[in-house]
Amino acid sequence: MEFRGTGRGGKKDSRDLKSRERGLEEKERKLKERELEEKERRLKDREKRLKERELELEIKESEGKKGKVKVGEDYEFRAPEFDEKAFKFREMEEGKLFIILFAISIGMGLLAYALNPYNVYGLLGFIPILMSMSLVYLIPRFLNLDIDHYTKWKWAYAFLLYFLMCLGFWIVFTDAFSNPF
Repeated sequence: MEFRGTGRGGKKDSRDLKSRERGLEEKERKLKERELEEKERRLKDREKRLKERELELEIKESEGKKGKVKVGEDYEFRAPEFDEKAFKFREMEEGKLFIILFAISIGMGLLAYALNPYNVYGLLGFIPILMSMSLVYLIPRFLNLDIDHYTKWKWAYAFLLYFLMCLGFWIVFTDAFSNPF
């Protein structure tokens, strides 16, 4: 006895063929979708690289110009490379300068105290301090310290710090030597 749909040319065979065809069509459709997705991903990557190149070119062009760089939404911040050796060198040179200025301010504080005959804070004590302000600029040049990186603000800071150190030592020496106890 033969069951229905199991023999040759029966309904089950035609259903199997149709389901196989649908399965193959589904596989082909999925394969095409994957290929399209891959192409879209490659295109997006390429667009992203092109935008990065454009940003780099804009930044390079704007480095010579004054003003702000207009950056798109996809801007990615890149920190400049940090040169640790150069940083340490600059800090050492700056430290040497301030140690030298500290030592000179002690001497100028003593000189200001010696020139003030009545131990009264007067203009005579300011003369050596004000005249020695040029040493702040000349000493680094004389000792060949590398201070080319100094800006106007750093120079203003150095002059102000030197002046206040001299003034502080002058006050300390005046109080210490005039009233020892």
